[in-house]
Amino acid sequence: MRPQDRLAKTGEVEKMTKRRFTRPDGTVYAVTLEHRPGGGLVYTRLAKERHKCWRPQGWAFDKPGLEWAVGQGAQWLEIQTEAAVYRCPTSTLVEAIEVNFGAGPQILVPLEHWTITKKKCPPAGQQERFTQLAFEW
Repeated sequence: MRPQDRLAKTGEVEKMTKRRFTRPDGTVYAVTLEHRPGGGLVYTRLAKERHKCWRPQGWAFDKPGLEWAVGQGAQWLEIQTEAAVYRCPTSTLVEAIEVNFGAGPQILVPLEHWTITKKKCPPAGQQERFTQLAFEW
């Protein structure tokens, strides 16, 4: 089950709004706004930790999608990774840096503006099992 579906099922999300955008290279991405009871409007994004920017450290958003979300009234930015949830208010965008890593204009919010909540590991026995493959030479 996707995290968005889980949140909607538990009542943590009243309504979700999505809009598609196209980057200059032709790839399509979606922006998701979640209307949470008592939590306002949140721009959420699923990402892997490895997609975090390292120099400068922070998280980058495609500029057109972020501008649309803020124009719709988003008060929070939230990134959900496999290990943690990163959250910051949109008021920190005044500290953001405009960057372009080759996929079009992006807005990078430095890491010091994010509140990081680590996700808990599942209880023993419910963890995914991995098998080390043996290679013969």
